[in-house]
Amino acid sequence: MLRRVLLVIVAVVASFALTALSGYLIYRISDCSSEHRLSLVVRYICNPGIALIVGALVGLFAKKHAVPTAIVGLVPWMVTLNGPRAGNSTFAWLAGFFIVALMNGTVAALAAHFVSRVTQGRGSRMPN
Repeated sequence: MLRRVLLVIVAVVASFALTALSGYLIYRISDCSSEHRLSLVVRYICNPGIALIVGALVGLFAKKHAVPTAIVGLVPWMVTLNGPRAGNSTFAWLAGFFIVALMNGTVAALAAHFVSRVTQGRGSRMPN
């Protein structure tokens, strides 16, 4: 139980640290690209990449229940980055949040499941 709690904390810290790193990288390339293109890079490359790395990190260290641990560890990150904006209705915010959460949660769940299976030896069976 303590291991899962620590993994959730590690996932939260890693997701925010990777967000800061991706923000710095986006800042470095912001001179040669438009704001629209940068927002697409963040939405479709950086955010799923962060979910992939965090899911793989949790899958690497989790002994049991890697997928729920990875998803619970990403929830604060997803809520913070996709919080309600002024002028949007609650329904519009919830719909957008669930779409983003579904996309990033699926990426993290797949990474956690695959890495945990490979590191525990169940995913790399060789025929005799």
